[in-house]
Amino acid sequence: MDTWRRVFSHSEWSYIRQELSGYRSVYSKPGGHPTGFGSGPLHNDAAIVRDGSGRTYLLAMHATTEPSMNNNGTAKAIVAAIDRMMQEMPRL
Repeated sequence: MDTWRRVFSHSEWSYIRQELSGYRSVYSKPGGHPTGFGSGPLHNDAAIVRDGSGRTYLLAMHATTEPSMNNNGTAKAIVAAIDRMMQEMPRL
């Protein structure tokens, strides 16, 4: 368990980690495809997100913007909105 936490808890190229790591545990695996299969570069990000109460969810997204700190406002806003929705959902 500790090995996967070390591997997936430090990516600088993760939209999800950039937006949520200040107040959530985020274990992410970003990636991409340079040509996007003919549609331009694609950037992927998937993460297990865990809040302080133990609520855990999986978030995955694809974007055409590069996941740098200066070029991902829309992607980060989407991540934040999904996180707010997840926190409002009733626990089962």
